[in-house]
Amino acid sequence: IAAGTYKQSTGFSVPMGVNLVGGFAGGETSKSDRKRSDISGNGFIEGWEFTNQTILDGDVGTLGVSTDNCRVLQILSSASQDVVTTLDGLVVQNGLSNTRGGGIVSERTNQIEYSSAPLIMNCLFRNNSAKNGGAICVASMNGSNHAMVVSNSCFYSNSATETGGAIYAEQNTNLSIESCSFFNNSSANGG
Repeated sequence: IAAGTYKQSTGFSVPMGVNLVGGFAGGETSKSDRKRSDISGNGFIEGWEFTNQTILDGDVGTLGVSTDNCRVLQILSSASQDVVTTLDGLVVQNGLSNTRGGGIVSERTNQIEYSSAPLIMNCLFRNNSAKNGGAICVASMNGSNHAMVVSNSCFYSNSATETGGAIYAEQNTNLSIESCSFFNNSSANGG
């Protein structure tokens, strides 16, 4: 996905097996061609720091007014096969949910076991808010088991009115977090 800011009034829905890869200027031919720079100014180039930012934005109402924002992205896993959804090189910002996952909610809706799990890598989550899981919620519905892997990503200024300012994982979920940074996230009850 080329650099730019993308919005949809009801947020984006991504079925399992679809890969979203951002950070492109437009002329690259592979993921390794994406240019990186020290966006945070800390002297290091982190995995999520792309020169050409692909922003998925939940600020769909009046600009700068967060109360009319929407959840940015939903990954719905009800497929009858083992497929992986990958989100790579995206900025997920300004999402709002009155329930779970202001930035992203990933839900498994059936009880069939699969070996696949959404993979989120090289992403920046900022200014997202929800009741549980300001940036991400890994949800298990109908007693199903669900998993997610998050790596080389940054969580900044996300909040939850209950639990999980940055990330919330419900029961029957398996969440793996690898080489991620967390700054200025908050919630009322921990996380």
